[in-house]
Amino acid sequence: MAASRLTDRDNRHRWLVGLLVMLLASAFVLATLGQSTAGRAFAETVLYVDDDAPSGGNGSSSHPFRTLQEALDAVQPGQVIRIRSGVYPSNAETRRDGPVLIEPDAGASVILDGQGGTLNGPRFVHSSYTVRGLEVRNTKEGVRIERARGVILEGLHIHHVKNECVRLRYQTTDSVVRNSRIHDCGLDGNGEGIYLGTAPEQRYKNGGKPDETDRNLIEGNEIWAVEEGIDIKEDSSHNVLRINVVHHTTDENSGGLNVRSDDNQILGNYSYANRGAGFRFGGDIAWHPLYGDGYHYGVRNLLRDNRADGNARYGYKFMHGPQDADCSNTGEGNGGDLYHFGGESFPIPCPGTPVSTPSPVPAPDFTPTPAPSPDQGAQQPPPATSATFSASDDARVRADRPTKNFGTETKIRIDADPETDVYLKFAVAGSAGRSVVSAKLRLYVVESGKGGMVVRSVTDTGWVESAITYANRPPIDGPVLVQIDNALASGSWIELDVTAAVNGDGAYSFAIESLNTDGIGFASRNAKRNQPQLVVTYGP
Repeated sequence: MAASRLTDRDNRHRWLVGLLVMLLASAFVLATLGQSTAGRAFAETVLYVDDDAPSGGNGSSSHPFRTLQEALDAVQPGQVIRIRSGVYPSNAETRRDGPVLIEPDAGASVILDGQGGTLNGPRFVHSSYTVRGLEVRNTKEGVRIERARGVILEGLHIHHVKNECVRLRYQTTDSVVRNSRIHDCGLDGNGEGIYLGTAPEQRYKNGGKPDETDRNLIEGNEIWAVEEGIDIKEDSSHNVLRINVVHHTTDENSGGLNVRSDDNQILGNYSYANRGAGFRFGGDIAWHPLYGDGYHYGVRNLLRDNRADGNARYGYKFMHGPQDADCSNTGEGNGGDLYHFGGESFPIPCPGTPVSTPSPVPAPDFTPTPAPSPDQGAQQPPPATSATFSASDDARVRADRPTKNFGTETKIRIDADPETDVYLKFAVAGSAGRSVVSAKLRLYVVESGKGGMVVRSVTDTGWVESAITYANRPPIDGPVLVQIDNALASGSWIELDVTAAVNGDGAYSFAIESLNTDGIGFASRNAKRNQPQLVVTYGP
């Protein structure tokens, strides 16, 4: 099939449309920008870096370090690294967990340069780092996050990299890549813009284990001139790709966004003018830690409000299913069908529009279903649909240990003596304007108790689990949503109605307080299984 061709003027027009779509969709993101760092308490201590400084500095303003690596060797949790204008060697690596903030000094232009592709980009092998405002260029490997948690990359410009520009792998979890420009990756052949996880045939690089690089957020980035824009490998699930713009990728057999794993959320992205599909779904058949041999990866992904224009090989290419996709996913001018099924097909709800339409494809028709004739009986409303969201953060805080952070624990526990409360946060997205019918907070009991607990909403959503303590916790200022007085048995789920606090897309925080000195424990989002969930049901 011949691919649809767009002129440069058309492409620019579509890009401007895409930008408008992204900016509108970003209202929530911008409103909460920095919330992942707002809860991190950085000390007054600042370490300075200046490439014009003589060697032997101590990191002070008057005697700065000369390289970023020197600062990383010295930095302690809670400190800030500020880099003055200059061009620095790119091959820096972390030495200890944070929280640590790395940013340019006021007004500075900071470039981490790979010296013609001979050096790798910075490597984060420790948790709780925030990096913003830097340029990384001309490196062999790009920015790498490995075996880390809570690393945030924001506002970066990463380009002209021989391999992948950004790589998250080896059980990297709960990390963020946002609001960055990424382009000209894979100059030596293979090169994704953002690559999550490890392919099944390369599990040996991860000690033979599946690379569960899970629960990461990729949002608000523009990615172009790469092999694939965003690629999620089979073992990496429960990630969110949101309001990214991907264009002019080169892999004809893949897509601008390529999802080979299960249970991810693909929300409000714009993919155009790619040599392959706009979006591609489905992975390899391989051994799965729960389902054994012969498991076909790449199913149950949630797709809402995406757009695919002018891609050479379909708008949405489903190599395996089922997927949770509906006709809020639109597009036009793609080569072939808007929705293409390479294997088994599955329904894509779209009132009044066929599942697959030959190219060129108009936007789906949302004309309401005609009212039935009198002999057909009363018209039934469309069925409600539900979406399940994993917690983005959860942690307990203890009054008797006011400055200690418990954010890495696999159990979140409440108690009245000593006072121990639990905070949870969820990011809800993909409502597409639908009303919320109900919202249920689901928790798995791992430590039984006599009961006596309340759940309340928390207005402040800026805290993060890696930094929250009793001393800096946000106030529990919302009304009581649920009260439980009965005993809770270990090994059971409880479902808590928090509908009154959830009204659409956005970030939501909850606090759980104990009314009893007999504590109760729940599986946290760091547990191997049965992590907290927020199940949101939407009406028509």
